[in-house]
Amino acid sequence: MAKNQNLSQAKSAKNDEFYTQYADIQKEINAYIEYNPDVFRGKTVLLPCDDPEWSNFTKFFAQNFEYFGLKKLISTSYAIESKKYKTDWQPTLFETENPLYNADKSRIKGKIFTLERDTNSPAPLAGRGSGGGEMLSSTNSPAPLAGRGQGAGKRLDINDLEWHYLEGDGDFRSAEVTALRDEADIIITNPPFSLFREFLAWILAGTQPSSVAAGKTALEDECVPAKQFLIIGNMNAITYKEVFPLIKENKMWLGKGFTRSCAHFFSPFESDSKYLEIDRFNKLGISVPQGLYVTRVAGICWFTNLDHGRRHQPLQLMTMADNIKFSRHKEIKGIGYQHYDNYDAIEVPYTDAIPADYVECIGVPISFLDKYNPEQFTIIGATESEGKGFSMGLWNPESGVAQALVKGERVYKRIFIKANRGGLNINELREYIINIYGYQPEEVTIISGIMGVPISFLDKYNPEQFEIIGIDGGDMGVSYGVGAKLTKQECAERFAEHKGFRRGKLCYRDEQGVLQMNYRRILIRWKR
Repeated sequence: MAKNQNLSQAKSAKNDEFYTQYADIQKEINAYIEYNPDVFRGKTVLLPCDDPEWSNFTKFFAQNFEYFGLKKLISTSYAIESKKYKTDWQPTLFETENPLYNADKSRIKGKIFTLERDTNSPAPLAGRGSGGGEMLSSTNSPAPLAGRGQGAGKRLDINDLEWHYLEGDGDFRSAEVTALRDEADIIITNPPFSLFREFLAWILAGTQPSSVAAGKTALEDECVPAKQFLIIGNMNAITYKEVFPLIKENKMWLGKGFTRSCAHFFSPFESDSKYLEIDRFNKLGISVPQGLYVTRVAGICWFTNLDHGRRHQPLQLMTMADNIKFSRHKEIKGIGYQHYDNYDAIEVPYTDAIPADYVECIGVPISFLDKYNPEQFTIIGATESEGKGFSMGLWNPESGVAQALVKGERVYKRIFIKANRGGLNINELREYIINIYGYQPEEVTIISGIMGVPISFLDKYNPEQFEIIGIDGGDMGVSYGVGAKLTKQECAERFAEHKGFRRGKLCYRDEQGVLQMNYRRILIRWKR
């Protein structure tokens, strides 16, 4: 508990100004760029953060504006008089030397900063100084600039950020900042931890920007979320009733993350942590801004709906027998796995101890999500204490306890998961079919994957034998991925070939290559 003391105190007092390190932002954003180099191309990015004139989010995206191919960068600030935490604030030279500066307004009004173009050079990106890394502009270059080292390439200075005062104090809930939300494609920031639930709800309430919504037709795949986002929060937020359903439905997940889930922030709050690693800051040449301290906060992660490569890396796991024999965890080695008293699942206290060959439900720590691969596991639910119905029927209500129990002792928050393939490899599945159905070995060939069956299948459906994935037809079919790989042009070609073709409806080609349409199909796969 002591390691989270700084966060707890800040939350209780609403004093939760934590400013993110430049290196942490760079490391996180690189994960998305490496997975998809065009993730930000042509996009408007909103950074609703405090004091963007020196915010590292603003600096990072301004420096990489053209490299990322941004359309527009917007930052907003929150007025100093509206903050819960009061300090001896002084405006920066960047602000006071600007003709727009107003001493009275600066204390009570928020500000908006925008970057769309080079405003200071007679020619686009004409050599603009040296050192401090490249600050790039939004010229219409077709490809990223080469040479991104210290002082390399061309440079914009901070005066290319145009700014003016907002009508209000810059609160993200205000009408004018909400309008900026709706203009943006992607929202990135470190929101106040005390307002995390409200901030996430604010993001999700956003509408699609016109750049995304324009030109949509009934034949187009419409899987683009209204808003994409990347925000920092406490790991315990995973089990919030406003958050967990999004994670379970694969609408939100964790980002690449901080090292050991610990973040070092700049903050107005002095920390007594012995793990501040100030020497490391000094070696890296990172100076602490005047009036701020370094604060270490544990259990911090990035929440996002932007895809990255780490999310698709499968966990390398041992069998249950090997875990019991070789596990490095004393709770498992030589002992085995405990079954919950009030949940139909086994307790797995460490992610690396998940047994590869277990086919039923298991409970894992919330930190599992840092390694979660949706192709490898399905999230079933969470402990009942986090929301009514969260355990999806796993809870035994007769226990009278909403948290998982092992031998009468309460276990901390757990997420319940199942392996997508039931833990059986192809050979094990083949053996299962031979034993259950009495086939001869030479008669059995295993073909893995999803099957489409008539709706009359439900008359014979055994939920222990098969898992229902979805159903084809229209928008409902699209919601389960049917036709999601078809482009607008491919859909149009199939419609011209067969008037019965619809987006989200299954089709196939017969032996003569003629396009054929099925009646409604249910999509299933083997559970074991």
